[in-house]
Amino acid sequence: MNAAAKRKAAAKKRAQAKKKAQARKKALLAAAKRRKLEELRRKKAKRLLEEKRRKAARQKIIDARKRKARLALEAKRRAARAKKEAKAKAARKRADEQRRKAAKKKAEAAKRAARAKAEA
Repeated sequence: MNAAAKRKAAAKKRAQAKKKAQARKKALLAAAKRRKLEELRRKKAKRLLEEKRRKAARQKIIDARKRKARLALEAKRRAARAKKEAKAKAARKRADEQRRKAAKKKAEAAKRAARAKAEA
């Protein structure tokens, strides 16, 4: 093998080595980029999940407040209805009592009239 051929072979080897090194460098950069993107994606997913969790917690509190308010309102309405019913019951009782008294009075009057008629 003469010197020119040796030089040519050495240059070819160097070129191949350079190509290989460039390919390795490119692959490493791509891998780094991929890792970075994956990390960003993971962070975003984590953040979204955290926000979702916080939102759910807030919603839970809001729902609890609404439920409490609704129950309070229902209790208030129940109490008002019970009061109204008690009032109506008392009024009915009074009316019955008055009717009974009136009937008793009428009966007494009728008895007196009958007695007076019998005496006369």
